[in-house]
Amino acid sequence: MMTAVITQDAAIAQVAAERLNGQPVLFRDCSVKLEEQLQMAQELSEHFNFLARAVDADEINLEELRNSLQSETDRQISVAFRLLPHYFPLASQGSASNS
Repeated sequence: MMTAVITQDAAIAQVAAERLNGQPVLFRDCSVKLEEQLQMAQELSEHFNFLARAVDADEINLEELRNSLQSETDRQISVAFRLLPHYFPLASQGSASNS
């Protein structure tokens, strides 16, 4: 659950930054839902880390986890942009004329 949410968030942020000049990608309700899931991941990692310290186990660092998932993030972005013309045929025509 945690890796899926972090990968989704990273992919959305990367697309917004690289292709949309930082403009929001998600509808407001989806953005709120993703933020809730990210908050839950943060809380879960804090609880896990509390227990990990008690038994001298490795803790979860969400930023390191996010960085380690960069190849999966890139893969998801690639898949999404390959599927885009299938679901939105006019989108592919617009991008072809801009190239």
